[in-house]
Amino acid sequence: MQEGFGSEGHFPYFDWMPDSKSIVFWTAGKFHALDVKTQAIKDIPVSVKASVKYADAVRFDVDVAPDTFDIKMARWAQKSPDGKSILFQALGKLYVKDIKSGKTKRLTRQNDHDEYYPRYSHDGKKIVFTTWSDETLGSVRTMSASGRSEKVITTAPGHYIEPSFSTDDKLITYNKNRRLFISSRILS
Repeated sequence: MQEGFGSEGHFPYFDWMPDSKSIVFWTAGKFHALDVKTQAIKDIPVSVKASVKYADAVRFDVDVAPDTFDIKMARWAQKSPDGKSILFQALGKLYVKDIKSGKTKRLTRQNDHDEYYPRYSHDGKKIVFTTWSDETLGSVRTMSASGRSEKVITTAPGHYIEPSFSTDDKLITYNKNRRLFISSRILS
């Protein structure tokens, strides 16, 4: 159990010698025998002859802060109703990728908050999404599919998720998380 639980100790357990006259234990990098009758401790010499094969560690140069890089995870990806583009979120911002050309562009220009849960309207003309900032909390917003005319549609800051247009695109539903474990100056 020593590999998994520090509460079990970080040394091997004690054990009896076959003659039951002494206990063997390890400490300070050596094996020891404790004579039960006299309580005398003596070292148990151990030598091991071994050959070890090793390889040099594989190392790669890592650019800590590159100007550009490939994302590893796109979130809430959705194909546009006309089938020409993909809307997604990555690194806290909203992007649209043109399927034919492969070009990707960011939809918004702000850097004050993160953007989440993007969703096209059924006619493809608008996008609804949520925002989040640790200082100002979040909101539900809409904008044109081109990224213009951004409009906040919620009246109070909060933690909003999963917005969606109704099938006729006249209404928007969303979830507001009322069990907010992050405190903010706004809530206090």
